[in-house]
Amino acid sequence: TTPFPNELIDHIMPSLNDTQWRGLCVVVRQTLGWYDPQTGNRKNRDWLSQSQLKIRTGRNAQALATAIDLLVKQGYIVVE
Repeated sequence: TTPFPNELIDHIMPSLNDTQWRGLCVVVRQTLGWYDPQTGNRKNRDWLSQSQLKIRTGRNAQALATAIDLLVKQGYIVVE
């Protein structure tokens, strides 16, 4: 299972379009959803390629680029 912050569902989801929401869900899954049973740790960052995001969200590159840009500008994700 993936622990999913209520704040995202209750307050952030209504302000996002479908592609933005899907992208954010993938990021949450790849970070908070990752669990090391030996240490009990979760990730606070991960490397995701655009091709991975395309596959996991079902959206095209342009839509994802626009969505990621907004998620960064809103402070929901950080891109390094």
